[in-house]
Amino acid sequence: MDNEFDSRPNLFLQTGECYLGLGPTCVSTVLGSCVAVTMFWPPRSLGAICHAFLPDSSEFRGPAERATAPCRFVDQALGYLLKALIDAGAAARDIEAKMFGGASGLGGPERVAGGLDIGDRNVRAARDFLDHNRVRLAASDVGGRNGRKLYFLTHTGEVWVRRLGGPTAPVRAPEQRG
Repeated sequence: MDNEFDSRPNLFLQTGECYLGLGPTCVSTVLGSCVAVTMFWPPRSLGAICHAFLPDSSEFRGPAERATAPCRFVDQALGYLLKALIDAGAAARDIEAKMFGGASGLGGPERVAGGLDIGDRNVRAARDFLDHNRVRLAASDVGGRNGRKLYFLTHTGEVWVRRLGGPTAPVRAPEQRG
């Protein structure tokens, strides 16, 4: 794992950012209640990732605010990633997505209207977007009370996750729907 990370350009993805890997890159980020979704198109070895912290852009003031940082919203960030891959020639059915984060209880309950915490709402927004757009969710590590650090290789679609306070491990398990 370390050799693969060390041999590629590295990028740390900040909250509210998206990245499309036109060349092999190791992208890392740290998540709490935010979600990161990776999308990978195998025929072109093209990967993209977002780190969004709010579920739905329509809940916020106006178009100007939504336009200033579109990747901070799950719906807009995933739309951006999907459009970038489709513009490169992918079909949604050929894209593999993976989802991470959505923790709760990191500093007390983060409850909002409707009784769901922001982590749950972020995960739900991402699943709804992927389902609606027929993008296959290949794996996920979401929820719980621990933050995560993840590493994403844009040219292979591989992801390693370390739960804060635990070991780093590759993500290979199939998506479990509850």
